[in-house]
Formats: sequence, structure tokens, C-alpha cells
Amino acid sequence: MEDSKLIFIVDDEPAITRLLSYYLKDKWSYKTETFETGEDALKKLFLKPDLILLDIMLPGLDGIQILKKIKQFDENLPVIILSAQGSVEVALEAIKQGAFDYFPKPIDSHRLEPTIRNAIKSYDLVRELL
Repeated sequence: MEDSKLIFIVDDEPAITRLLSYYLKDKWSYKTETFETGEDALKKLFLKPDLILLDIMLPGLDGIQILKKIKQFDENLPVIILSAQGSVEVALEAIKQGAFDYFPKPIDSHRLEPTIRNAIKSYDLVRELL
């Protein structure tokens, strides 16, 4: 069931984290863990999240560097990149490195929910096959 799915939110902006937590937990019934740095999220990958929402601009390692490390841990784990920059180059680089999708900020929640659902669904299918 959807509510047993765990989503990591990795963003150093408390307002964004609160907003995403609100949608994910209260509106869409997912479990969430929030992290201010990518390094903190990497340390918790053993919790086996079903999806990661990852900001590009983070203290320490940036989102692309974290994305590469996540993909080393589990190449199939869906990661949705969030960015306030909205640059095409950043989006392309993220997708090239294996991101499931890219969302400019402010985040369109109407587009985000089906994207999360699809990402988790395809991840579940891949895990069934492995």
C-alpha cells in the first residue's frame, strides 16, 4: 500500500522541506525522512527508501554528486531532482546521471504526485524482477 512507502526529502530550505512533508505525509500518505545534507541522507540509505527528492543546491556535496553516490548504492532507486535554478543544463545533467525526473522550484504538486507514484511503481516492478 502507498502509505508504507518511504520517501527521503533532501533539502536545506526548511520551508520547502515543510511543504513537501505536508504533501507527502498529510495529503498523499507516504512516510518521510527529511535531511538537510546529502551526506546525512546517504548515511540512512540502509532504511531502503522507495524514492528520494533531492535538491541540487546543498551544503557540502551538491545534488549531482549525491545522485551519483545514490546510484552506486542502488542504480534503480528513483531520485527526483529539485532545483531553484531551473537551468536546462542542470536538468540534463541530472537525467544523464540517472535521475527519474527534474522539477524546478516552486514545485508543481499536481505534477509531482503522479510522477512520484509512477517512479515508485516502476521501482517496485524492478525489485520484483531482481
